[in-house]
Amino acid sequence: MALDPGPLEGLRVLDFSTGIAGPYAARVLREAGAEVLKLEEPGGDPLRGWSASYQSLADGEDSGLFQFLNAGKQGVHCDLTSAEGRDLLDQLAPEADLLIESFGPAGFAQRELSGLQARHAHLSIISISWWGHQGPWAERPANE
Repeated sequence: MALDPGPLEGLRVLDFSTGIAGPYAARVLREAGAEVLKLEEPGGDPLRGWSASYQSLADGEDSGLFQFLNAGKQGVHCDLTSAEGRDLLDQLAPEADLLIESFGPAGFAQRELSGLQARHAHLSIISISWWGHQGPWAERPANE
């Protein structure tokens, strides 16, 4: 018996977020049928090595939380500090509908991607920031 593909079948999401909020949002979209590509910078998502018991994980092992939040997503490394990484993102963006990022107050400007939306006007970008991208609390630490 085939499963219903979901109401978001055909939606393509680029998940460049780390932590819990962004990956969880992308997982919900995936469960509703969207195709989600998890983009990770060199070193991978820090959540890969997180352990509730603070025990080190074996090399190549991902944490249970990382596995839960990223189930069903395709993954690729994308170094935004390199020309190759920015070119890869420019290749993926025309086919994507939504990009989720959690780079903090400067958002994409911090990662030299301020022109991404100008080059791909159809792309909606969700920027996750705990206290906003501007103002006196923009740099204030927080967690999920």
